[in-house]
Amino acid sequence: MKPYTYLKTLFQKYNSGNIRQHELEELLSYFDTEDNHPIPGRLIHEALNDEHPDEADPHMEELLQQVKLNLRRKIVPPKRKLRLWYPAAIAASMLIAIGSLVYLTRYPATYSSDNKVTAADIMPGGNKATLTLANGTVIDLSKVNDGTLYQDQDVHIEKNQRGMISYVQDSSGSARQTLAFNIIHTPNGGRFQVILPDGTKVWLNAASTLKYPQRFNANTRTVELTGEAYFQVTPNKTKPFIVKSSDQEIKVLGTQFNLNAYMDSPFTFTTLQEGSLLVTNIKTKTSLKIAPGQQAVSGQDKLESLNVDASAFSSWRDGIILLNNATLDMAIPQIERWYDVEFVIEPGLSKVKLSGELPINTRLTELLAALSTHTGITFRLEGRRIMAKK
Repeated sequence: MKPYTYLKTLFQKYNSGNIRQHELEELLSYFDTEDNHPIPGRLIHEALNDEHPDEADPHMEELLQQVKLNLRRKIVPPKRKLRLWYPAAIAASMLIAIGSLVYLTRYPATYSSDNKVTAADIMPGGNKATLTLANGTVIDLSKVNDGTLYQDQDVHIEKNQRGMISYVQDSSGSARQTLAFNIIHTPNGGRFQVILPDGTKVWLNAASTLKYPQRFNANTRTVELTGEAYFQVTPNKTKPFIVKSSDQEIKVLGTQFNLNAYMDSPFTFTTLQEGSLLVTNIKTKTSLKIAPGQQAVSGQDKLESLNVDASAFSSWRDGIILLNNATLDMAIPQIERWYDVEFVIEPGLSKVKLSGELPINTRLTELLAALSTHTGITFRLEGRRIMAKK
């Protein structure tokens, strides 16, 4: 772990605008890998001149995500935004952006009828999931208290104060011969983070299911995914990490990547952030190796790679959908899953082009107002169905 004084210096250089590109990348890497450590929070508190830096801050999770999003924007130049402009959007420094985030959380913006949106408000999704244990017990992770959720001879499962669950293997006892599988499932409007028994971190997007053993005993670490997840895999050269989905298999030693494998899509998208991956189409038995900044597209008896902006495919972790000349029907499934709504689109509108950032950690009326302003489309909410027309 980097010394605190060194990290503090990097953060100060970032706030002053005098930070080099490789230092930005190093700072972002630290914030991404130190989610459970108090140091990122302490850096933010000190930057805000907080008189009580050790006290719990209910907005800290949002502040951490905002810092990481701004770091990524510095590394990858931002695209034109599909949102109404808040005062914070023109802030010149990180400190103003952090302070504005807290302000907007407490005093949300309002919109006039000129935005062509008529809707009763729907809030965005949140930290929601269920955990199914090997014995069939189902635990609602949004309702249980922090602490130990389950314990047996192999492992104990913990839920921490930030809402994520982690597995701690018991190395003193004798491991069972047969694998005991757990399943974590997020509903529409839910996301969740889990730390697997080997230390691998997984961020699950809405309407996703991850099946994994509560202890990795075999020569490989194999999990199964339906939906979308971002993986930060713990390196282990002797025990490769395998991710299976409906039509493909991924083999990796240690890396970070996003996997989109929803059952309602004919294609599976594997986007590599760092490291290397071997992707195999199960049906055709063909394989290809991808490098950072590449995406493997599997489906319809095909497997091919594309060069992409990898950050655009994992930005959902920061509450943003990044769009680059995308069509409306490409963005809508993500909105439907996150807000648990259904769109009905007037013929001819599905191919309207969008570019920029679409915020999904905001009220539905605010998101629809941003879309309406950009496209000229009128949106009307009927229950949980959104009618879209010119």
